[in-house]
Amino acid sequence: MMRSMYSGVAGLLNHQIRMDAIGNNIANVNTVGYKSSRVTFQDTLNQTLRGASAPNGNRGGINPVQVGLGMNLASIDILETQGNLQNTGRTTDVALQGDGFFIVNDGNRQYYTRAGNFNLERDGRLVNASNGMIVQGWVADNLGNINANAPVTDLRLPLGQIISPIATTHMELGGNLASNTNINVEYAELALTDPDKNPITVKFKLIPTGFNQWNYTAEVDEQYGSITGGTPSGTLTLNENGVVTGTGGFFEVTPKNGTEIRIEPPRLGQLNGGYFAADQTGTNQDIQLGALTGAGPWTFDDFTAPADFGPLQDANGNPLNITYNITALGNDRYQWQITSGANTQLVSGGIGTFQWTSTRGVYNAEPSTATVIKSTLAGGKGNVTINAPSEQTGNPFFSVNELAPVTLPATSTPVGAIPGTLSYNVFNASGELLTRLHFASTDGADPRNYILTVDNGTVLNGADGVLNWDGTNIAGFTPTGGNAVIKLNNGVEITIPTGAPANPSFTTLLAVGSKNEQVEATIPDPVTTMTKVYDSLGKEHMITTTSTKVGDNRWTWETMDEYNNPIGNGDLYFDSQGNFVSYTGGPIVFTPFGAQTVSITPDFSDLRQCAGSLDADTKMAISEFNSPYQDGYPMGQLDSINIDKAGRIIGVFSNGMNQNLGQMAVAYFTNPGGLTRSSDTLFEESSNSGTAQIGQAGQGGRGQVTPGAIEMSNVDLSQEFTDMITTERGFQANSRIITTSDEMLQELVNLKR
Repeated sequence: MMRSMYSGVAGLLNHQIRMDAIGNNIANVNTVGYKSSRVTFQDTLNQTLRGASAPNGNRGGINPVQVGLGMNLASIDILETQGNLQNTGRTTDVALQGDGFFIVNDGNRQYYTRAGNFNLERDGRLVNASNGMIVQGWVADNLGNINANAPVTDLRLPLGQIISPIATTHMELGGNLASNTNINVEYAELALTDPDKNPITVKFKLIPTGFNQWNYTAEVDEQYGSITGGTPSGTLTLNENGVVTGTGGFFEVTPKNGTEIRIEPPRLGQLNGGYFAADQTGTNQDIQLGALTGAGPWTFDDFTAPADFGPLQDANGNPLNITYNITALGNDRYQWQITSGANTQLVSGGIGTFQWTSTRGVYNAEPSTATVIKSTLAGGKGNVTINAPSEQTGNPFFSVNELAPVTLPATSTPVGAIPGTLSYNVFNASGELLTRLHFASTDGADPRNYILTVDNGTVLNGADGVLNWDGTNIAGFTPTGGNAVIKLNNGVEITIPTGAPANPSFTTLLAVGSKNEQVEATIPDPVTTMTKVYDSLGKEHMITTTSTKVGDNRWTWETMDEYNNPIGNGDLYFDSQGNFVSYTGGPIVFTPFGAQTVSITPDFSDLRQCAGSLDADTKMAISEFNSPYQDGYPMGQLDSINIDKAGRIIGVFSNGMNQNLGQMAVAYFTNPGGLTRSSDTLFEESSNSGTAQIGQAGQGGRGQVTPGAIEMSNVDLSQEFTDMITTERGFQANSRIITTSDEMLQELVNLKR
């Protein structure tokens, strides 16, 4: 009977221990990072009343007869199951999703915990909020590098840290440069009339054959006339800025029953596509500055000293004497200057700059305005315009696309003696009859008065005056108000100087279909992107990179600083599928005041060249050019911190940069259940837990860090309440064993009575 009583006592004691564990679990149901305990029992010694016997002969075997001596406590296990995560939004709160423990230190030894409710204390150390123990990990160096192979140490964050500026060394450029970028050029019809006012209309058909290249064909309506000579077709090429770089030959058209009209195609060097010009009476002043020293090749020796720039003539044939000088400024940039010479006045312009290389030609020409000059002589008339160097391949030149006046002999056919009417037939250089002049007089003696009239034109000045008659021709001629001036219907002005009308000069040409009236050219704007970069002092600089299409699958790029100084340029090449192939030029180099020279390597590898969509208004291809990344930054102060899944503590600085400040260490144990509980939800290493394997979160079986959250207790109340009931029943039943055994002993004692 005593055996049963002692078994009941053992049951009472051990069920009480189980109830203690359940009570502790329930008490810690809201403890951060708490791991619940589980109590297990085992039976204890057994008293053998009779041993087992094996089968023998006709008798079977007999089982042993044993009486148990109660139960004992088998284990109190720590359940390392994952607790639920509670989002707190607090920067320094962290939780582990998976296996492992945070490491804290009290200055003497290390402890391990799942409770990640940490704080930053006065000195910038990350500590356990309940006991001030310091979180362990690795501190980053000044560049943000973390050595996770080094021994762990106290995590101290550099509050008030300043991050030094870094000069930009790398810049990425990307986007799509539209492959269908081209100049759109159209030429309106030329509605012409010959000297006898016979009409004819010329139409131009253009077929694109390449980048800014067209085959053109001139056509006329057969009912009004025909093309009677020359070459009415050719190839027109423009550079990326609309300057004519290739052209065809002249041709003639003749109205029905009319006089042949000569038409010149757009001339080399003309801007914005040029124009087809008719009735060209005069000498072409297509002068190029770079060709003054000879037929070429043109060299930089031409830049070293001023040279005569001429001959030029004004509308009255007066010479216009000017000089030019070109000075090297460095970085492939040159300054040009035109100055007036004898009897010549500079009206406007006269100075500018351009960049030039032997491979690229002229680019970044500024300003684009022309130089205007005029004669200061008493008989000077009209301004002459000199175009500034335009962006083009080859050598720079200043073009003068104007016609110089010419003096042509006029044939006279007297119709009657003076008094009477004398007529002059006036022809141009092509032998075309431009007009007929009529001098009428009723006087019979010299000097005699006259009245001047003209076919197909208007007399602007000198319609009357006096003249002398030698019996065959006019020997003396004095118009009222100066020289006689006639303007024909086709725009040609004829001047009959005082003296005699035998050699009238053609002073003004109307180029039928001028660039303002006939040609319509839409020139694509260069594609531009701006990038904010930094020097060694952290000062920002806004640089502009411009890309311009200059050929099939070829673009140029150029970068300018904020003062519009060129700091880098080159070419971009693409394949026939729009993939970037290579680039030339670079690096981008400039030297800010007081700072080190900035040298930036451009990266164009993200660029493509595919067809772009068309702008609804301009019908031009739309390119996308951007600069998404550069690696420089200014000085910055630490504003705040973030923690990532690897436990890295990342500083967010006022300059927008992020830099590693440190990293929490995570310990992994082979047998985490073997750890020894300490106070404050801490664990200590034991002889059966295994050695702490310290490393980075997310590696080697260690869980990941969840920032802004804490791990809740893993206590399951439903399980605890169930265990509480079964434990109570076990305790109650064992107490009944004791009372029942006591009653039996009482009966035994009563036998003696």
